[in-house]
Amino acid sequence: MAVKWSTGPLRPHKPLEVMFRGQLLKGWVSDIFRSAISRAEAEGDRLEGGWENQLWQALQQKYPNYIQSEPIVDPPPTLSISSALSFIRFVAKRGFNRDVVSTQEADRRAEICARCPKAAVLVGCGMCREAVRAVAGAPRKEYDFGEDEIGMRKIGCSACGCFLEVKVWMPDKYLEEEAGKHDWWEHCWVREI
Repeated sequence: MAVKWSTGPLRPHKPLEVMFRGQLLKGWVSDIFRSAISRAEAEGDRLEGGWENQLWQALQQKYPNYIQSEPIVDPPPTLSISSALSFIRFVAKRGFNRDVVSTQEADRRAEICARCPKAAVLVGCGMCREAVRAVAGAPRKEYDFGEDEIGMRKIGCSACGCFLEVKVWMPDKYLEEEAGKHDWWEHCWVREI
């Protein structure tokens, strides 16, 4: 079940402390999220889709009077900018050097992603999305992966946390380690790797 997270009006007197993925994170909520992102980047770890909920849950477990949650019925799949950037950094550390597959192969993959129920809206501003594209260096070709119920473009994958406009261009050798690690759609092209 999806959850909307927030902080309550009764803020603790001291900055928060929480264990997350074996690391002690300290600060206010925004500081803790920034620390989690920075540590993952520094250690070459990948922040897959859903990591934010895991961190919110850890915070709520330790601070139940401050961290609040509210269930969301039938939320659309979404992907955060930090997860998409984490994906790009993860493959870059594995040697991705901006080699790309043929346009025909990228088009074939994009057609599959456009039909996928796990295609997601990438949450964040247009400048942030362009930053993800710039970091990856994927060719500048716009694909149509569909829209959510309110007309926002789907450009991410809620299963693995990737930015589709980049991933469809990546050669298999950079994605092999991903095979079998995520709950992809049964017709996903990544299952062919």
